[in-house]
Amino acid sequence: MNLKNFKNEKGFWSAFFLLFLVTLALMGMGASTLLRSEGDNVSNNIQALQADYAANGGAYFGIRQLAIDSLTTAQEITIGEGVVTLDTSAIVGSSDILLTVMATVGEIERGVDIRIHPGSGLVDKAIFTTGHVFNVSANDSLGNNDPDLAVTEADSVPEIDETTLAAMSTAQGHDQADPTFTPADDYPNGSFYQPDGITPNVTHVLNDMQVNGGTTIYGIFVVEGDVVLNGGSRIHGVIYLPNPTSTIIHGGGNPSESSITGGIVSNGDIWGTGNHISVTHGPEFMRAFCEHQLGPDPDTVVISWEYI
Repeated sequence: MNLKNFKNEKGFWSAFFLLFLVTLALMGMGASTLLRSEGDNVSNNIQALQADYAANGGAYFGIRQLAIDSLTTAQEITIGEGVVTLDTSAIVGSSDILLTVMATVGEIERGVDIRIHPGSGLVDKAIFTTGHVFNVSANDSLGNNDPDLAVTEADSVPEIDETTLAAMSTAQGHDQADPTFTPADDYPNGSFYQPDGITPNVTHVLNDMQVNGGTTIYGIFVVEGDVVLNGGSRIHGVIYLPNPTSTIIHGGGNPSESSITGGIVSNGDIWGTGNHISVTHGPEFMRAFCEHQLGPDPDTVVISWEYI
């Protein structure tokens, strides 16, 4: 009798142990499935955040590129883990532009439509200043007078990456610290570009600059002080005056007119006192300068920003 009870108990415990193992296995499978599901959710959440950041980053990049007229149709860039495409289209019956940004990370896609009212367009101007302009003409690239290429008494000029320009000047050995920098003819190398033919010459003038008559100079000039252009001086490039107390003044000498092919961007006045300054828009030189424009033109307005 005792042996029979023992055998019955042995069978019971075997069945119980087997059931216990099956339960553990099912619990393990459930936990594994839950972990995989949670892992997928975490991965998807991370990708969704990356896609959101990429879309927003692409939007700000696109606005900046529109400001400097450098956004191509269906342009593709990479931001972090995201592949971002940017495209523009005209809005019928309006001068506004629709910028569409799509960002993809893994299987997650995020998009944004931005309606933009474009500003004055620094890159398309011969003169852009917050100051007054007297006896100075703005011409198109063919030399035809066009007053629309001059923006005067603006509330502000677009933000410029002065730090990078200063670093380029230092690297090129072009920093000028004399009380008055007077460049020689054909300064710095007879070309707007460095010998590579790609990088513009940049000169950082810490004080004043005077260009003598009959002298031709080249490049981007960041001048902390005043600029004096004597009669017959010629500049192939861009003069940028970051300080509101700075001025550009036409000095003496013959012939009376001084010329700039490129552009002037100034926080101060531009005076052709007694003589004339002719500024001819140079698209190539202005594009090179505006590569260092940090933000959109001051009068650029974002009308709407809609996630899609």
